[in-house]
Parts: sequence; C-alpha cells; structure tokens
Amino acid sequence: MESEKISVSLDEVNSARVDAEIRRQDIAARMAAHQEEIEANTPSAKRFGGGVFRKAIVYMAVFGFFASLLAWGMGELVQYRSDRHPWKQYQEAFNAFLAFKPQGRVWEFQEFVTALRMHESGQYRDNPFFSSSFWDKPEWQRRKALDAAKSEYRTLDRVWFMLLGLFIGIGLSCAEPVVVRNGKSALFRGLLGAVLGLLGGFVCSLFINQVYNFLQGDTEGFTLQQVFARGVGWSILGIFLAIAPGIAMRNMKKFLLGLAGGAIGGLAGGFLFDPICQLTGSDVPARFVNIVGLGVGAAVATALLEEAAKQGWLKVATGVITGKQFILYRNPTVIGSSPKTEIYLFKDPTVAPKHAAINGLGGEYVLTALNGATVLLNGAPVRQQRLKNGDQIRVGNTVFLFGSKTVKHSQG
Repeated sequence: MESEKISVSLDEVNSARVDAEIRRQDIAARMAAHQEEIEANTPSAKRFGGGVFRKAIVYMAVFGFFASLLAWGMGELVQYRSDRHPWKQYQEAFNAFLAFKPQGRVWEFQEFVTALRMHESGQYRDNPFFSSSFWDKPEWQRRKALDAAKSEYRTLDRVWFMLLGLFIGIGLSCAEPVVVRNGKSALFRGLLGAVLGLLGGFVCSLFINQVYNFLQGDTEGFTLQQVFARGVGWSILGIFLAIAPGIAMRNMKKFLLGLAGGAIGGLAGGFLFDPICQLTGSDVPARFVNIVGLGVGAAVATALLEEAAKQGWLKVATGVITGKQFILYRNPTVIGSSPKTEIYLFKDPTVAPKHAAINGLGGEYVLTALNGATVLLNGAPVRQQRLKNGDQIRVGNTVFLFGSKTVKHSQG
C-alpha cells in the first residue's frame, strides 16, 4: 500500500514542537549508539570470578595485619623507653622487695632505700632514685622528682596506646576506599580513623589498667582471670578502632557492625597475650601476637558480621574492580563517577557523576536511572524498575549482579 504523504507547512517546520521532536530523536539516536558501544566493548557478566583481594574478608585482613604490624613496631620503640624508665625500675624493685620480705616482720621504708643502695653497681646503677645523692635531698624535692617521673612514665604508656589506635584505626578505616581506588574517601576515612584511634587509645589508657585490676587480672601467676581481664580491656579498645567507617558513612547499621567486630577482635587479641607470654617468657612476642590479633581479628570479625547481616548487595561481575561486593547500606545508594557517591566508578567517561541509584522500599529494591543516564537492566534500558535476585545492571563499562535476602529470584 502506498504510504500516505505528510504535508508540513513552513510555519510548522520552524515551530517549537518540531524542534523538540528533532532533539528527542537526536537524544534517542545517541543513547542507542551509546548502548551499542557498551555492548560491544563490555563482555558478558560472570557470576563467579574476580580478584581474591577484592573480597572483604581478604582485604580487611590484609589491611588489619599491616596496620597492626606497623603499630607494634612503633609501639616497641616507646615500650623500649618505658621498660627502662627510672620510675618503672623503682616500682619493680620496691614491689620485689615487699614480696620477699621476711614474714612476720615490718620493714621500714628506709630499710628498702638502704637495700637498694647496695645495687648501685648493678641493674639500678643509672637510676637516679637509687643513688645516695637523691636520698640526701630534702623530702619535698624527692617527692617532686618521683611525681614528675611517674607522670612521664604514664605519658609513655598513653603514647603507646595512642600509636596503637592511630595505625590500626587508619588501616581498618581506609581499607575499602583504597580497594575501590576512591582517593578522597580513603583520605577522609583515614583521617577520621586516625582521630578516633588516637582518641580511643587515649581514653582506654586512662582506665584500662583499672579494669584489669578490678577483674583481678593482677593476681600472681598465670590464671584464667588474667586472660579474661586482659581480653575485656582490649575489647574496649577494639570498639574505638572499628567504628570509624560507620561514622564516616553516617550509617547506624555499619556503626554497630564495626562496634561488634572491634569488640570481638580486641577480645581475641587480649586472650592471646598471657598464654604467649607464658609460653615464650617474653613480653615482646606476646605483644606482637596481641596487637596483630586485635587488628586482624577486628577486621575479619567486622567483615564476617557484615556478610551475615547484609540484606541487599551488588557484586561487580565485569569491570575494573571485578569481584568487589558493595553492601547496600545507604538509602539511596548512588552509583556514579563522583568520589562522593557510595559506589564510585572511576576512570569511566561513560558514567555520569550521579548515574543511577538503588532505593530499598519495604524489603524490595528499586533501580533508578538519574538525570537521563543510560542504565541497562538485563540488557534493556530502564528508567525505574524493581530488582530481582540475579539481575544484571550495567552502568557504563561495569556490570553488577544484584542479590538480596528479601526479594525473589528472577524467573527464567
């Protein structure tokens, strides 16, 4: 049948309606060409595979290990100075003197001083508190010097805890943004982790010994009470070190998971200290196992808890960060090329700053294309669509596989 001819007047050619239709067709043609380019340059989605290092439990454990290794190394420098501090030697000598004094006899403090003077040529030779000149001074001068030494020793102890919190806090906080190459987020979370780590280390140093003593961890010999008391103290420290990501994301669920993971990791690290110390006869390897146990334990525990508690997630099937899983904490979770988005797709010129979003609605998840961007769901462009388990979402040159514990599997 012969096509009907359409007559268009000159006025209609110049009308706004025709201009709008031409622009619409031009946009549609460019979108179709863009879709064809994506299909041609991006391989089909794979349900398995991807770098092992992009699995949360792996990269969290790696970052936790190296962060705690650095914390242990820097802490040993402080510990070396602390172990040789005059105040610690003074306290150790006095406690040893009281422990071995004859039963049934009261020893005067001056007798302790006299006994220590006999050791001036031995291990206390360089300690000013064991010299004759120190005890010849007026009592107020001696007391002032002892108070100053005690304050300096406690400062070293606090610095040790703060260094521990600093490095482990940074490592646990910036692990994920480093893996996805989000430099701005890594810097922000790293700084936040450093601040919280320093604060947590300082706060814990103020009362952790009191907690240890309250739980009767200072009993003689190796006891389960010691192990439990130290585990509780380090669990409190671990809480401060693993909550930074949740605070940075302003997400209560992430915060609570980090809190629980840090507590578990700290408990594990604390439990290991006394058995290792008893086995090796040295504090150095015990502190190493203790600190690494804290860092790695907090990292792994947090990752495992997140995996168990997740409701919806996206796993990168093809793209630069294949294998990385993004748990859908935020509502909405925005995907784009801006470092400020929750899922940052870097170095992809086909991705808009805010390209797509996923909203959780009553146990379901809805995918929305933002600002007219091209988003493919199972190969077809969509503007807004409910998601099903196994759906493939293509944003630029990256393909995600959607999964959820609350929605049904796709049919077919």
